[in-house]
Amino acid sequence: MNGYAHPKSGDGVSILAPRIARLRGLVIDRLRDALTIQLDHTTVRQPFHFDRGAQVAVEWIEKRGVMQSSATVESAASDPWPTLEVELVGEPAPVDRRRHQRFPVALPVSAWAPAQPTLRLTGHTVDLSIGGALVCLPGLAPFASTVDLRIDLPDGALTVSGSVRWRADPGLVGVRFRRLGLAQQARLAEYLPR
Repeated sequence: MNGYAHPKSGDGVSILAPRIARLRGLVIDRLRDALTIQLDHTTVRQPFHFDRGAQVAVEWIEKRGVMQSSATVESAASDPWPTLEVELVGEPAPVDRRRHQRFPVALPVSAWAPAQPTLRLTGHTVDLSIGGALVCLPGLAPFASTVDLRIDLPDGALTVSGSVRWRADPGLVGVRFRRLGLAQQARLAEYLPR
C-alpha cells in the first residue's frame, strides 16, 4: 500500500479510456474497490457503450494533487443517466501533467460560473501557477465546466477565465487558465516565488 486512498462517494472523477474523450462524473457509491460513477451527460457521446472487462483509468483530485488508478469496467448503463460500475485494480498514484510549477499560495478569490449565472462564489487559492490554480470554491455547481475568477493579488485583482479540470471535497477545484494575456502572465510571474 502506497498511502494514497481511492476516491470515495461524492468525489468528482474523470474516466480515461482508449479512443474515448475524457468523461467526467461523480462517485455515487463505493463498496471496497468497486465504484459506481454517474457520468456528466454533456461529456458522453451517444450511443453510450462500454464492454465488460474494458480497461480504463480513473482520475480524481485530493489534497496532495491529481491521482490515478487503473480499473476494469464491470457494467455500463445509459438509462436513466449514464452510469459506469468499475472495479479498481491498481494502486492510486499521483499524476502531474502541468507545464508550469505550482506554488502554495492562499489568496482571496471570487468566482462566477455560467452553470450558476446569478451566484457569486467566494473562496481562496490553495496553489497557483501561470497556467492554473487549485482553488477552494464551496458551492460551485457539481458539473460546472468553466469559471471566471477574480484573484486578489497584492497589487490588485487579476481576472481570468478557466476550465474546471478536477474536483474534490470539500470544494477543491483544479482550474486551467484560458486566454491568459501576456500582461496577466507577467503579473503572475512577478508575484510567484522564483
